[in-house]
Amino acid sequence: NRAGLQTRFDHLTRWLYSTDASIYQMIPVGVAWPRDTDEVRAAMEIAVEHKVPLLARGGGSSLSGQAVGHALVLDFSRHMAQLDEIEVEGRWATVQPGLTLGQLNRRAAQHGLIFAPDPASADRATIGGVIGNNASGAHSIVHGLTIDHVISLETVLSDGHPALLEAFESKE
Repeated sequence: NRAGLQTRFDHLTRWLYSTDASIYQMIPVGVAWPRDTDEVRAAMEIAVEHKVPLLARGGGSSLSGQAVGHALVLDFSRHMAQLDEIEVEGRWATVQPGLTLGQLNRRAAQHGLIFAPDPASADRATIGGVIGNNASGAHSIVHGLTIDHVISLETVLSDGHPALLEAFESKE
């Protein structure tokens, strides 16, 4: 196991990760719980070496099967679920992908702030999944979608290199 990455390939674990809130069921190849970016890279190396797709997953609250697949599942909710910073004056926060939207909003509410998308699954939906699904909710007509509120993302590309993705203004 590279870099101490926690992984499981047993039948029970794979079965538990074979479903989400949708009607779909697909048995994954295995499950990994990365603790940091280096372990995400290690999981990518393993997947590339064995020609296995990767599937990022948080709370499994997807209604369309996005959180299941014949892949190595990366579950960020166990170890990468921190709220790193809330910048009250700038009205932004830095969070890890496994933090739930409900956790973020409870902390933000202490400062009179909220992350606007409000899917019904907010207490289970992780920020990574909210971003991946471009979550909305009952008030999206007023507050917009997730994409309207993300400033930047620190991510790891499929080749293992880090990338900073930032919002930009269209010149149109």
